Amino acid sequence: MKSSKKTNSQITHLIRDARLKSGGAQKILHQIHRHQQSNFSSRIISFTKDTPRGKDNNILFIAIKTLITLILNKHDIFIIHDRILLIPFLFIRSRKAIFICHSTFPDKNYIFRLASHLRFIAVSEASLLFLRSVNPKLVPRLIPNGIPAPPKEEMRRVTSSSEINLGYVGRLSEEKGVLDLLNAFSKVACANQTVKLHLVGEGPLREVIETSISASNFRERIILHGHHSSPFSVLQEINAIVVPSHYEGFGLVYYEALARNHVVIASDLPSFKILPKEKKVFFFPAGDVAQLENSINQFIKNSMKINTIENISPRHTYSSETKMASKYYDFIEEIENA
Repeated sequence: MKSSKKTNSQITHLIRDARLKSGGAQKILHQIHRHQQSNFSSRIISFTKDTPRGKDNNILFIAIKTLITLILNKHDIFIIHDRILLIPFLFIRSRKAIFICHSTFPDKNYIFRLASHLRFIAVSEASLLFLRSVNPKLVPRLIPNGIPAPPKEEMRRVTSSSEINLGYVGRLSEEKGVLDLLNAFSKVACANQTVKLHLVGEGPLREVIETSISASNFRERIILHGHHSSPFSVLQEINAIVVPSHYEGFGLVYYEALARNHVVIASDLPSFKILPKEKKVFFFPAGDVAQLENSINQFIKNSMKINTIENISPRHTYSSETKMASKYYDFIEEIENA
């Protein structure tokens, strides 16, 4: 009698833009894909070509291509990383699918009210509460994002006693608050001749930011580095990381900065867990440029009292990307066997 060997289950990740330089959701996607288990076969379908402009394809084209993928691959388990990609699943309701809620979206959340038949993963407590608020029928599984252990070279500091360097890492887009940071920095720079700002990232506001820097009186003190595969290695001279997001589902850069023992100036979002007795985080109300300016000035005033390299252990309670991926595959296996 022949023994039957179980074939690998196919997991298909659907995301509008799979490029790593596009943000935290992309990092999490590639972590899950990279740590796939032996009984699963994982692939990624992206709808944005890796071009210098990186423009998204037409929304109608995305919906049609996703619909065709669902029809031709009816036995796949689909992992959805973008809200727009939920639309075809509203018409083909028999597919096994999971939506990963990477963000707490401020608007256009009506689609979640129509998707109660799908399974959901929340990447943080804030994301979990958000999903429940937009549709009480949803029962999300909480799987916090994993934080990779930082390489030793990213833990080194080469700080200058004569300068104060602020750093930003992330997508150059409006919801990340990068324009707020530029506005606040211009006011801080007027009163302080030693402060500099380093921006690491790419995004739709690249041209706007370049124009703003060129027109600024402080263009010599604003350095736009663009995308870098190891952004924190670029920022070894940084005294503080600024995370001015308007909203976040998790805020990967915030926790990556804590893992590297950076001082952080951050918007006071629910997804940024306020650490007990934490003296190296300066919070300000999200979207408030005046308070962001005040927080930067407060940091500068106290910067000589803060030792950025005294401890190199992570200042957060989140687990590794490997453990995170293991929880994902446990959940996928539950759905497969349901």
